[in-house]
Amino acid sequence: RDWLSLLRHAGHPQTPAGRLLWLLVLASVPGAAVGAVLDARVSGYFHDKYLLIAVLLGSMGLVLYLVDDGVAERYELSDLRWPAALSIGLAQAGALLPGVSRAGATMTMGRAVGLQRAAAARFSFLMATPITFGAGVLKLRNLQRTDLTAPFWLAIGVAFGVGMLTINVLLRFLQQRGNSFLPFALYRLVLAGVIVLKRIAARGFELHDAPGG
Repeated sequence: RDWLSLLRHAGHPQTPAGRLLWLLVLASVPGAAVGAVLDARVSGYFHDKYLLIAVLLGSMGLVLYLVDDGVAERYELSDLRWPAALSIGLAQAGALLPGVSRAGATMTMGRAVGLQRAAAARFSFLMATPITFGAGVLKLRNLQRTDLTAPFWLAIGVAFGVGMLTINVLLRFLQQRGNSFLPFALYRLVLAGVIVLKRIAARGFELHDAPGG
């Protein structure tokens, strides 16, 4: 519904919906450019860097909490200006690093520029549409026709449904007074700890199974 409204006003940038659409276009440029150039290199480099991914997970969770707790909720989405939108777009480009999280990075920057929690989340999720669609189109070139099976399309449908449900729940949560991003920051810290412990355990098994171990 939001995107239909935005697209209907594409030719009228003076309206709130038209202005928001062009801010989303601007915010999508950094992520699209960086992703097109560096996606394969970054994926290859981080393929087995589990501890580094855990560090990024935990540290970004801490940054999310500190920013959310320390910055006042000053602006609605209608107050967003192009420098702030571009800053959020640059944060999205940084999410190319595994463990950073696209939604987490953009919401953190949204809060850093003073957006209200629900507004930061809404802008982040609206930004997800063009960047996810573009990434999907790029990845399609790596697929064969034999890959386009019924389970493939079923998985896409399930992911879409779960994504819509998750967005709805998160926005409702953040719209309630007193709720913050703290639960999500804690989740990231716990997950980072689990990854570290799992790698330590795996390393221990490797040493034990090695000759002379």
